[in-house]
Amino acid sequence: HVISILENGAVQKMFHSYAEFIEYYWEETGAADECMLFVQDMETFELLSLNSEGNRKWTHILFSNDELWNHYISMGGKNGARFYPISGKYRDNRARGDALILTASDRIEQLEYLIDGLPDMRFHIAAHTQVSDKLHQLAESDHVQIYPQISAQDLNMLWDNCDFYLDINHYREIYDAVSNAHMRNMLIMGFDNTLHHRELVGSECIFAIEEGEKMIHAIKELMAHPVLIQERLDAQHQKKEEIWKQLVQRRDSGHGI
Repeated sequence: HVISILENGAVQKMFHSYAEFIEYYWEETGAADECMLFVQDMETFELLSLNSEGNRKWTHILFSNDELWNHYISMGGKNGARFYPISGKYRDNRARGDALILTASDRIEQLEYLIDGLPDMRFHIAAHTQVSDKLHQLAESDHVQIYPQISAQDLNMLWDNCDFYLDINHYREIYDAVSNAHMRNMLIMGFDNTLHHRELVGSECIFAIEEGEKMIHAIKELMAHPVLIQERLDAQHQKKEEIWKQLVQRRDSGHGI
């Protein structure tokens, strides 16, 4: 756990933590006073000693998922934010009738109502664990498929083949579902009481809990007229751009992230 800098075979500097090395590097490069870090996993979190007190040069820390960000907040961190990547090129979305739902429970808002109201839509419901009999029974419908303990191969297949992501499951999110759906150009739709990342969802794709019929009508309209889905996707992409603009404005105003 010691990092050494050698010059012509001679040790010039030694550091007893990765965090010390990063601080030294930042100073030696003569970079600006501000430093923004991107933390991608818990190993990096620990290597950077983000959980320890001390003088750190970085002023902004971006986290690749909510788990890392929330962990930082729970330790008193105040200069962090969620990192949302923006794709340089999105895959085509033709409003095909395949919708993905990722869930950690069988409590999925108005699922049966949506299944009955959208007979032309194929519902793919996946979990990272075994699923209850309640969900298994839904698979009796010929346009519903259940994926208990979904494999990485099957999940990648669903990411590629589904054009809608229904963020209608209660409780926690799995597989960073909404952000991944956004990156794959899937149209994200959900209810007021189920959205995990409202900041990524276009306003026309958010429905009140009593508006199940309105959601059904909206999906039918998009499936019948695929050209309309691009308008919804453009609004969805704009949400991410707004997040980044807000981060830059907060930085420039001196209020941090």
